[in-house]
Parts: sequence; structure tokens; C-alpha cells
Amino acid sequence: MPNGYQHMVLDYYVAKLRKAKAQRQAELKAIKTRDQALVYQRTIRQAVEEAFGPWPETVPLNLKVTGIEQFDGWHIEKLLFESRPGFLVSALLYVPEAAKNGKVPGVLATCGHAIEGKACSTYQEFAQRLVKNDFMVLAYDPIHQGERDQYALLKKQGVTGFPGLCGAHNFMGRQLELLGDSFAAWRVWDGRVALSVLLARPEVDASHVGVTGNSGGGTLSEWLWACEPRLTMAAPSCHITTLLGDLENELPRDAEQYPRGILAAGLELADLMIVRAPKPAIILGQRFDFFERRGFFEACEDVSDFYEVLGAGDKFEMFLGPTTHGYSV
Repeated sequence: MPNGYQHMVLDYYVAKLRKAKAQRQAELKAIKTRDQALVYQRTIRQAVEEAFGPWPETVPLNLKVTGIEQFDGWHIEKLLFESRPGFLVSALLYVPEAAKNGKVPGVLATCGHAIEGKACSTYQEFAQRLVKNDFMVLAYDPIHQGERDQYALLKKQGVTGFPGLCGAHNFMGRQLELLGDSFAAWRVWDGRVALSVLLARPEVDASHVGVTGNSGGGTLSEWLWACEPRLTMAAPSCHITTLLGDLENELPRDAEQYPRGILAAGLELADLMIVRAPKPAIILGQRFDFFERRGFFEACEDVSDFYEVLGAGDKFEMFLGPTTHGYSV
């Protein structure tokens, strides 16, 4: 039997988000002073805490170096640590030769939806570019990516037909929702612990520590930016547009890309960049990305205007590259 409802549910939510957009735009346009901007930031910060918190207790990292790979002017340390009791996180630490001579800036590298995780060529390439420019980079595997297969035992037991990467993310997301928890929060907590690992290195200059990632890594880098005050700069790539635009375009997203309560709070993606203003930030996009340019420019305008109100217009930039989904030089 053909579906006679067509876009009924979609249209319902599009209408709700359009109404929320009009209200949010009116609130932003009314912000004329620094004090008004700080009040708006406090509102966002509260929504962020409710979306991702409460955070678990910190546990011993039980950090292990499992190997070292030496290259010309830099090396990689292969790491394992725990973000929760017995919950292992695999990572690569890119260490520049310059770290022997003094402190260097650090970057937390977040991976997008590549089953290879930190081994994906996209993330190896940008990590290598950074380390060759004297940044220390920590790239870690997100849950169910790289070395962190969450269903390896099922496969050994002969279970077949299990969903791929995005399906697994949504599977875990639904399980956690039933427990009143959030897969987004689990991913962010891994990142916060990874940041602690990076900052524990005496060679890292804690006053210059940023985060960047592409696609789902762009999502994760923005969530970390909103949640983690120790970060001093951010460069999310090929993620930031508008939630309304994504819905209108029927663009799929995973469970972790819609933190609980964000829509109900009337927030947009730009707000999770605004929350850390006036810290330095750049939003990266691509001309032919599937995240539409209209939403990209709209989000960047919101963030730019907010920085201007704070007298920090020079601390925010946007970059639109000439290619498709990914980084470009």
C-alpha cells in the first residue's frame, strides 16, 4: 500500500523550526551591547550543560605507549588510555622535533565518519601538515571506529547482518536514550579525556590548544568547543550549517549529531560556536559540500555579528574552499 502521508511529520517539524528560527533571529538582532551578549551566552551555556551533562567522574587514565614510529622531523606515539573504567581509547600522538626545544601549540584532532578512524587518510594528512608546522597533535579513535569495534565479540559468535558505522552509532544512540543518556555525551567525554592526555604533555603550551575535525569530526569538534573551556581555539570543518536547512533538505544525521534538548532550547549550530566567543575560531566549509552553502553563510554571519558585538571581530574567520567534503589547502 502506498504511503499517503508523504511529508506530514517532516512538514510539522520544519514549521516548528522555522518558528524557532524567527524567534532566535529576533533575539540575536536585539543584542547591541556586551552585557546583552553575555546574557545570551549564559543561556546557551546552560542549554549545553543540560544537553551533554552531567559528566562522569574522572578515572585514572592508565596511559600506555604501545609503540613509536619515527619520521623526518617528527614521530608518532601509539597510545591507549581509559576514558571510563575499562573503556579503552586508542590514539596517535604526533610529536614535532621542535618539542625538544620548548613548548609547542597543541591540537586535538577529531575524526569524522570513517570506519578507519584515526588511520583514515584525511585525518593522517591534516595531522601531518600540523606536526610539520610544529604543532603537537592527538588524533583519537571515536567509539566504534578505528581500533574501537564495539561489536567484535558478536562477529566472532557468527552474528551477521550487523549495521555499518552510522547504523551502529544510531543503534548505540537509541540504547543510551532508553537509559536517559546520550551518545553525543559519550563521544564528547572521550574527547575531553583525550584533551587531558594532550595537556599532560609538558611540551604542550596550554595557552594555545585547539580542536579541529571534518564532517562528523567537525560536529565533534564543535561539541567539544562548546563543552570544554580548556580549548583556546577551534576550526570545525564541513559541518556547520543550520539545523533547519538540514531538515528542509532531508539530510541524514546520526544520533550523536542532535544533542538532547538543543532544538527545544531554540538553539542553532552557530550557537555552539558563539558560546565560547571571543576566543579565536574559524569555520571551514567547501563550495561543493553536501552541507549547503546557504546555511554555512547564515551560521557564519550569526557568529561574526556576535564577535563584533564583543569587540572581537578580528578573532573570528570563515573559509570556503573550492572543493567537496573535506579539508583543502
